[in-house]
Amino acid sequence: MTPIVLQNRTQKLEFNAENGALTSFSSKLTGWKIFDRPHLGLSFKLMVPLEGQRNNQVLGEKQALTKTTVSKNRKEATFVWDGVNSEKGGALDIRVEIKVKLIGDAAVYYTRITNRTKRVVENVYVPCMGDVQDAP
Repeated sequence: MTPIVLQNRTQKLEFNAENGALTSFSSKLTGWKIFDRPHLGLSFKLMVPLEGQRNNQVLGEKQALTKTTVSKNRKEATFVWDGVNSEKGGALDIRVEIKVKLIGDAAVYYTRITNRTKRVVENVYVPCMGDVQDAP
């Protein structure tokens, strides 16, 4: 599947179209491939403790996207996961929405969590970066 690409004059970001993971990140000014191994791409992580099991993670790279929208100028994308699966607790009625905008020389992430469960979303990690390479 073709990746979702956002870019401006200074940077290029590529996202996996199936799970929303950031799989490639590079500087267009210096040629630095900040991320260079797509299979290590990540998107988000939630911690949703269960009774007797505190370490119950929701790993974004294991979730299927429900909806994706990309602006015509390729400087903004919104990724939506409407319902997620946790590692130890199974399906959870939690909606994750992440908007990525290229503003000037920055990639800015906006995150909205809608928790429709009785569980507490204890931690939200966004963005998650899976493969940062040394600068040339």
